[in-house]
Amino acid sequence: MNENKNSNIVAFRLDPHKKKLLQERSKYDASSDMVHENIRVLTEKKLKEEIANKMLCEVGKKLYYIIRLIKIDNNFFAVEYTYYDKDVVVYLNKEIIEDSIFKYIQNVLNVKIGFSDRIVYCEKLNSYDAKLLNLSRNSPSLVNENLNYLKNGNIFNFSKIIYNYKYTKLLI
Repeated sequence: MNENKNSNIVAFRLDPHKKKLLQERSKYDASSDMVHENIRVLTEKKLKEEIANKMLCEVGKKLYYIIRLIKIDNNFFAVEYTYYDKDVVVYLNKEIIEDSIFKYIQNVLNVKIGFSDRIVYCEKLNSYDAKLLNLSRNSPSLVNENLNYLKNGNIFNFSKIIYNYKYTKLLI
């Protein structure tokens, strides 16, 4: 077992091609100086039907809503849309969301996070996301949707991350 000192990634006897991909990935670790997040929005938002159905809560419920634009090496890498249930995450501010929100939830709010459901798919970009990612409308993108649950099985968070196809690689 080899551990890369610059990241939290552990490699187990990888073939040379996969090892090279892993090393390439590690230079974009979230703690790297090359990765920058620009918090564009932190607000409360009333849920519309699509997200309310995913989070199994009523339409119109107020949740925290965050939009993050993630850049790597000055390239627009991804845009993230995140919702947090205010019944669980009772307070957020810019300082908290610039750090680890999950660490804050666990260590400050003493909330026990359980598990996640993840759906990954491709779709064409709408005009708004294309503009944020410096791409053309209808460009391809990789989308990662996450539903995060508490230990008791209740959903407290939904996020949708839309990745720029030019800079996205998967290591499976």
